[in-house]
Amino acid sequence: MQEIYDVIIIGAGPAGLTAAIYASRANLSVLIIEGGVNGGKLSKTYEIENYPGIEKIAGIELADQLTKHGQKFGAKLISGNVEKIIDGENKKVVLSDGSEHEGKTLIVATGTKERMLDLPQADRFTGRGISYCAVCDGFFYRKKDVVVIG
Repeated sequence: MQEIYDVIIIGAGPAGLTAAIYASRANLSVLIIEGGVNGGKLSKTYEIENYPGIEKIAGIELADQLTKHGQKFGAKLISGNVEKIIDGENKKVVLSDGSEHEGKTLIVATGTKERMLDLPQADRFTGRGISYCAVCDGFFYRKKDVVVIG
C-alpha cells in the first residue's frame, strides 16, 4: 500500500523548504516534489546579501543548507514534474513519469519564473549587470544609469 503523507509540498525553493522544516519538525510525514533544482531561484543567484541573519552567502550554498535542514527532520525529497492534482479527501499528485503520491494536505510553493531577455549573451550577463530583482539588486546600481524593461 502506498504511503499517504501528512503534507505534500510542490516546490523546493525557500518557501517550500521552510514549510518542510516546520511540518517535519512537527512530526508530520512530508514529501517535497521539485521539478527543477533544489533551492529554486536561489540556486541561480550568485551572491545573497539580504537573507536575515546571514551577511553574505552563495545562492547555491543557501539552497543546499535549506534542503539539508528540511531533510534533517525526515522530509523526503523527490524530483519530478507535476502533471495533475486530483482533489478529494486526500490530494493525489500525479507526476509526468506516471507515479502518484497521496497526501492529506497540499502546499503549492512553485515560486516565480522571470521572462528572460531575448538579447545576445543575456544569460552570460545575468547577475553581472542584468538583474531580475530590483529589491534584491537595486543597491548595486545606486547612482548609476539603469534601464528598466517591463
